[in-house]
Formats: sequence, structure tokens, C-alpha cells
Amino acid sequence: MTEPDDRPTIGPPAPCLPPWARSYYARWVDRYAALELPHRVGAFQRLLCTDDAGMARVWGHLNAAGTENRDLVIGTLILAMDEAIKPTPVPRYGRLPAPPRVRLAPRQTRARKLARLLRELSHVTPSRCHAARNNRAEFGLELEALCTAYRIELDPLDLDRVRSRYCIEHKSDSKRGFVEHRRASDTARRKALAAARELLAHDGAQMPDYCARLLTRVVAELESWPDFEAEHTTEPEHRSQKSGWADWLRRARHEWRNWSAWNDAPSPDATLDAADWATLARTLFDVEITAERIRQILDESR
Repeated sequence: MTEPDDRPTIGPPAPCLPPWARSYYARWVDRYAALELPHRVGAFQRLLCTDDAGMARVWGHLNAAGTENRDLVIGTLILAMDEAIKPTPVPRYGRLPAPPRVRLAPRQTRARKLARLLRELSHVTPSRCHAARNNRAEFGLELEALCTAYRIELDPLDLDRVRSRYCIEHKSDSKRGFVEHRRASDTARRKALAAARELLAHDGAQMPDYCARLLTRVVAELESWPDFEAEHTTEPEHRSQKSGWADWLRRARHEWRNWSAWNDAPSPDATLDAADWATLARTLFDVEITAERIRQILDESR
């Protein structure tokens, strides 16, 4: 028996759409209907199928901008909805049975502790941060070197136990989940850094050269990672874990400003006014927002 599909239904394009927006609708409607995430499908439907005076005014201003990159505006407004989705709880698999106790020498215990912490750090670090760029949060070589040099084995990764230890309750694709994972990464990094320093201090002279080089590099790498406050201090959307239209607005405007600067295209501030943003927020979120409140959000993000 097939499960019911909770994806929003996409209706016909709104009569107020300019020709280029109708062309965007025709090119993308099948993909959104079949493949995209439900909250993006809903945004596509509301933006391109809502026909009222407010949206007609928005499309008029977008049309008057006269840029070849107007398709990017629609995509940006839709993808920014990712910032406003409800957090999804992480799946629970049930804790694994405790592995049998194995008697280890103190140096093996230290190496095993570091290997466990590096693996946990790799698991909790979210993809959208400095530590995950260029696979910096992957420690496959280091784990293999530790297990080989110290003749240790790692227990299967108990995801429920790791998430409980680091207070992770939601997937990292929502803002709340991202903040949980990002703060967990800070905690795991501090623990792994302390464990790596301890292992090098006690066993650096005795361990194989390749293992010492890898661990020295790990220490330098972990020391260079910024913490949550330092990395995200310029991102006001992370001041609160609550998600909603304001987070969508900040993200949409931020992304639009970035690509418009690269492409020498009209900026969002030169294209839409506060009343237009209020219309878009009402269309996407079913909330009535004053232009004054919109200006407050825009001013704090300048």
C-alpha cells in the first residue's frame, strides 16, 4: 500500500506573471512537482500561482529591473525557505548493546579515546560551516593510523548515544538542528583537541613517525577551527533558534545581494521595497506583517 503524498499540489500560473516568470514556471513545474522538498514545492506554488494586487506589484517591480538574472530571484526566494522549515527530529535507532570490556594498556586507552572523539566530531559537525569545508571534518587517515599503530578496534558507532551525549535532537537541515550540531561540534572539538594533546605528550616519542605527523596536523587543524560565536557572529538569523518569515527574509536578501554583486545585477534593495517584501512574506507564510517591521529586519541585516 502506497503512503499518501503530502506534497502540495501545484496549480496553474497566475495571470499576473510576466512572460519570463511564466517561462520559469513552464521549465520547472514538473521538477518541483516530482522531486523537490515539500516546503519548496509549497513556495513555488504560492509565488507563481498567487494572483492578487500585491503579487502583481511585486512582479511588476521585478519585471522593471530588466536583468537577465531574474530567474535567480525566484530560485533564491524559494530556496531561502529552507531557513524557515520546522525542525525535523533525528531518527532514533535504539541503543546498541554495550560491547564486551577489553583490557587495554594505558596508551591504548588514550589512543582509543582520541579515535572515538574524532569519529564523533566528524559525525556531529554540520556541513554548512568552516570545519566541514574541503572535508576537514573527515578523519579517516587518522583513525586508521591510530587503530594500526596501537592495535585497537573501535566499537560500532551508537548514533543514539552520540546524539544524546551532545544534546542533538533535530536534523541539521533546519536552523535549530544546525545550531545544535554546530554547538556539539565545538564541544567535540575541544574534547578531541585535549585528547590529541594528551596522547602526543605521553606517547609522542614512542609512536610511529607517520602517526605523530598526522596527530600534529590534527592538533593544528582543530586549533584553527573557529567556534560558533566567532564564525556566525555576522549572521543575525542564528541569534534565536526559532524559525519563521524573518529568517527567510534575511537569507533571501543575503543570497540575492551576493549573486547580484557578482553578476553586476540590480540588488534586492534597488528592486523591491518594504511593501513588496511584506507581500512576499504574507504570500509564503500567511502572516500579516507591516512594512515598518520589514524595514527593521532589513536595517539590522545591512
